[in-house]
Amino acid sequence: EKTPLTRQLDQLTVLITIMAAAALVLIVVLSTRLASLTRSWAGPDVRVLATAAFAVLAVAVIAAYLPARRAARVDPMQALRTE
Repeated sequence: EKTPLTRQLDQLTVLITIMAAAALVLIVVLSTRLASLTRSWAGPDVRVLATAAFAVLAVAVIAAYLPARRAARVDPMQALRTE
């Protein structure tokens, strides 16, 4: 059985991946359009886009993991009593 932290990270990773994919599609469409308007730019570089996407995914997963790990350590009843 998965822990609450693992379940939350799974959900966040799926959401982050979907958003990154949507952003990549938008970047490719807009940069291709821009490349068709200008002659001095060849268009998107796939290696640069892949590296940027991986970096964004890695940072987003780390940014999601740290608060989730901290929240998983708190006793739910104690958190409810303090609110």
